[in-house]
Amino acid sequence: MKLLIADDQRSLHQYLHTMVDWAALGITEVRSAYDGAEAAELAALMEPDLLLMDIRMPGVDGIEALRRIQSLPQKPRAVILSAYDQFEYAREALKLSVSQYLLKPVDTELLEGALRELITAIRSEARSLLERELAHLSLAGRLPDERLAAAEQAMGKLGIGGCAVLTVMAGPDGATVPTADMTEALPDGAVLLPLVTGDGEAGHLLFAGLPEGMEREALCAGLERYTTREDEEAVAVFGVSRIAGSLREFPQLIAESREEAQRAREGSREGGPRMMEKLRCIRSHIDSHLDGDLSLQTVADRFGIDKYQLSRTFKQAFGENYWPYVTRRRLEKAAQLLCGTDWKNGRIAEATGYADESHFSKAFKKHYGVAPKEYRAAGAGAGQAVR
Repeated sequence: MKLLIADDQRSLHQYLHTMVDWAALGITEVRSAYDGAEAAELAALMEPDLLLMDIRMPGVDGIEALRRIQSLPQKPRAVILSAYDQFEYAREALKLSVSQYLLKPVDTELLEGALRELITAIRSEARSLLERELAHLSLAGRLPDERLAAAEQAMGKLGIGGCAVLTVMAGPDGATVPTADMTEALPDGAVLLPLVTGDGEAGHLLFAGLPEGMEREALCAGLERYTTREDEEAVAVFGVSRIAGSLREFPQLIAESREEAQRAREGSREGGPRMMEKLRCIRSHIDSHLDGDLSLQTVADRFGIDKYQLSRTFKQAFGENYWPYVTRRRLEKAAQLLCGTDWKNGRIAEATGYADESHFSKAFKKHYGVAPKEYRAAGAGAGQAVR
């Protein structure tokens, strides 16, 4: 949530930054303007969700600045701050869709209350818009670019930095779980929305909006607890897609989620839901120990499973053989380190489980088609990792 403060008194800006905990309100970016013209220009550039506007400023005053801001595609929710309790100002403010009119000196308790009220309204609107667009996207498979951009903007207002798709199916005995209450199984900050697919046989499909930096393993762990009874038998099976940063990948996320849920259901033929839970723990162990010994025998011994059974059931559960999965995850991490750090190849090789730099370089080139040095150079030139 972004906030723009427009007031010619620098002391007011300092006072608000000292007295108000923006982060606690869910405000992640605060910018300052010191006259009406600057406020209008900044509003066009940063597209704030919230605006605190003084009325009396030199040059372009607050009312004129609001008029200019009204012409922008994205109009912020505005709160007027004024030392003048005059009907004329209030009437003009109402014409310009101002949400609140507060008198100076600013009472921070009243201000915080006004901001919370506006933030709640903004998030409610964003959630409704996102639900509508996700319904269309899950049925049609695509959205026009402008609607896709609006949906992703709504995700930002809800604090969503990444998204995944969940598929929940009945367990082996036909039992299931109420998906309406599944939010309690998710980590703090996650947003869960039901999806309409038109396919009743595919199980319940849900959109999981996740805070920035949340890992897939945390999501799976919460779902395991929710879909398992006290006797440790699963009452439902589920599939979780990878976490993506854009809704452009949404159709693929739906497919991934459904495929994993189906494999989880079929996995009941060999070990049942408990085996699926163990396999997810093994995959989580791999992802968090890429620098360690991940040989099939070592991991099988660690989790008390026969190595041949592990090899067979891992492919059934995740659609990828065990060692190719380990190799892919190691090289993906190596690619991230090449473009995100200045580490030398030897250090990256050690951090990704390779015995020496030569072995690492050969494996990297085989996977990506270029040597680590060339990959890093291309990623630095493009400003991001090459895929």
